[in-house]
Formats: sequence, structure tokens, C-alpha cells
Amino acid sequence: MAEVAKQDYMKGVDFMPFMDLKEFRQLNNINGRLSDKENAEMLAEYARQQNEYVEQLKQSISLVDFINIYEGSNAYKKGNYLQLHSDPSVMININQNSMKDFGGDGAFAFDPINYLTQYKKTPFPEAIEIVESVANFTYIPNKEYTPREQHKPQDPPAGRAGKGEFIRPPQARKQVMENGKLVEKPTNAAIIKYLIEDRKIDQEIVLDLIHKGKIYETHDKIVAKINPQTGKPFEPRQPEIVPLKIPPKQPSIVFLGELNKDGKITYAGVRSLDAPYEKNGKTISPFRGDVLNSDKSYNFTLMANPPQGQATAVSIFEAPIDALSGATLAKMQGDPNNTAYSSVHFLSLSGVASSKALTTFLAQNPQVTTINICLDNDVGNAVIDRINKEIKQMGEKLGVKYTVKLKTPKIGKDFNDVLKHKVEQLEKQSEQSKNLQQKNTAIHAKQSLQNNKAQQRKAKPKNKER
Repeated sequence: MAEVAKQDYMKGVDFMPFMDLKEFRQLNNINGRLSDKENAEMLAEYARQQNEYVEQLKQSISLVDFINIYEGSNAYKKGNYLQLHSDPSVMININQNSMKDFGGDGAFAFDPINYLTQYKKTPFPEAIEIVESVANFTYIPNKEYTPREQHKPQDPPAGRAGKGEFIRPPQARKQVMENGKLVEKPTNAAIIKYLIEDRKIDQEIVLDLIHKGKIYETHDKIVAKINPQTGKPFEPRQPEIVPLKIPPKQPSIVFLGELNKDGKITYAGVRSLDAPYEKNGKTISPFRGDVLNSDKSYNFTLMANPPQGQATAVSIFEAPIDALSGATLAKMQGDPNNTAYSSVHFLSLSGVASSKALTTFLAQNPQVTTINICLDNDVGNAVIDRINKEIKQMGEKLGVKYTVKLKTPKIGKDFNDVLKHKVEQLEKQSEQSKNLQQKNTAIHAKQSLQNNKAQQRKAKPKNKER
């Protein structure tokens, strides 16, 4: 078919992948312009490039690397396998680069497209778009290529997810009337409501982090891929750069990391605000993960303030909301300076596959000597042992003797469950106290009324007998 592609009637034809055949004909003005033979050859070349596109896309990223990036903190390493917090029945064999679902319908996959279509039940065109964005894929027509050698990811997986530039998700904006004109202004209304009302995070903490720009709201935003022939964006087309696959029009929270050694932010985690839902008999969790090309070394952190040099302890958590929960619990238990994080740093690892955030933090904060490990209840002993080993190695390297304390949630799965339970108990106590106060007030009012009536009877003069 290489000879066919060189025919004059194919010059300038746009073989954009996965376009509807009718759309393909209209775009290239094929109808009525070509003979039956030329028309058949054109469609054959179109089909050939679709197949070539899929094969290149499959080879652009291994299944194991794709799952590490796409699933983010939902994926964790256990021996020679990756598993998912949201579905323990799924086993991803790192050595064989394959996935097997031992529950549900027994889905099996060797590549990211199969993983999405067979296990996630994602429609094929959408699966193509997701793999494109995660792999930062560029299609090369008529490329000579050989099958990609499967390989093990680094252990723990590298903090930078793939190659390319780190791009922050955009701040959500809304139109408001100002001086009689419609203007766009940043909005964080959805994440404020979510964090304070649904997750029970302290209001002062939430507003402080928004003010500092460490958390903000984002919506689905696309940077379009440019068609080199027209100089205009492809429409409709998958964007060239999509940091994450965020549900359309669904607000999400962005958690920014700390500045790196060059004074730049190179990490952002995103969590969708949508609720879990059932699909094909499985509970689908809200999307959460790291923005493409994030560096986990400089993760989301609530630095003790003020003064940070006097804080000698850090509490590490699996996810940013867990760290926020820990800060809220600390404030509720009575921080000396009545601020959430004045005496302890709160650090998110963004998953348990890597401790790069902790080791980088310790290297930058030599005054820290106490480490509180505050991971979820479902984290295995192997993870705890690995973190302890890495802490010991850092201590020997820095000449610091660390005190390590393991703190596990006493209620629920994580420390946000602990926080929500505590808030619920306090609200019940407050309600009971309020009811008791109302009851005592009613009793007191009734008693006062009875006393007033008794005094009135005594004060009333008796009628004289005639």
C-alpha cells in the first residue's frame, strides 16, 4: 500500500485516525471525485493507517507503565505485581506485563487499550484518547518500527511520569457581573464546599491553602493539537497535551507540590469531586492521580509555620486529603499556637509505591528527627518495612537518628474516616448538649411559671365573709 499512498489523488489527504468514514469522505471531498478503483484504494489506505496507528500506540507505552501513571496512587506494588486499592481482585504481573481480573468477568490484557476496553469497559475511541494523552503519543505515518521490548519499571516507580513538560491544570473561572460588565474571575466554590462539608477539613486550613495557591479548582481544559496543513486546531480531535483525563464539566481539586531546587513547582495531584458509581457490577472510584510529568520528590506538603525551623516532626500520609485530615485533627486536639500546622509538618506521598517525597523532604529539613507514619489501614507490612529501611538509610546518610512512630487509623480505612467520625461524634454531643439545655430551659420556665402562680395566689386578698 506504500505505492498507493504516493498517488496524486492522495496528496494532501488527511488520514486523521478514527474519523467516521462519512466524515472522512466529506473532509477530503472524495464523493464524486474519484473512480471506483481510486475510491477503494483510498479507503484501503485509510484502514491500513488506522491499524498502523493502533499498533504504534500500543507500543508507545507498556501496560505496567501506563497503569502506574493512569491509576496514580490507586496502584501499589506487591511483590512482582501491581494491585489496585479500588479492586483487589486485579493483578498486574510486572514481569509478564499482563493484567488479570480474578473477579468480575475475568478480563485479561497485555496492553493499555485492552486494559481500558476489557477491564474498565471504556469505549474504544475514548480508550484511544486516554492512551494518547498518557503516553504523550505522536503518530508517524508509514513508520518502520520493531516491537517494543517490555521492561520492568524502576522500583519504586520513577516520580516523573513519562517524558515531556510538566503543565499545571488551569484554574477554574466563572463569569460574574462587575460594574455592569461580564468578567471572568477564578472560582474555588466547589472545592471549598467539598473539603469543608463532605471531607470535614477545617475551614481555616482550606482558605489558607487557597490563599497561598497550594490548592485550587480546575475543570476540563484542552490544549488543541494543531493541524500542520491548516494551522488550525483539529475539530473534533484529541488534544496534544492533556495533563489528566478529567470528567467533562466536573470540578476537581489540584494539590500543588513544594518548590524544587530550581525554585519551580513540578508536582500537581488532581482529585475529581464526583461520587463513586456502579458500572458493570463494580464500584468505580472518583478519578485521582498525578498530572503528567509530575515529580513526586516535591510533593504536596503543609509546612509547619511559624516558625518552620522549630518543627522537628513530620507526619506522612498516603494522599493529600489524608494530610489535610491529619492537620485538622491536630488542630482539634489543641495545637499550642492554635494553628493547624505550627509544630508538625504534614506530607503526602501520593501513593505508597514511592517514598521519594519523604527522602527529599528529610534531606531538605535536617532539623526533623521524628517521623509519624500515618498510612491507610490496608497498607501491607512490606510497604512499612520498606519505608523504615529508607528512613534508616537516610539517617545514616545525614547523620540523624530518627524516632519513627507508626500511627494507624483506629476507625475506617484512613485518617479522613477518623476525622469524619470525630466530627460526627462532636456534632452528636453538641446536639445532645443543645437538647439538654433546651430541656433544662423548659423545666426552669415551667418551674418559674408555677412559682409565679403560687405567689399570685398568696398575694390575692381573701373575700370578707358577709
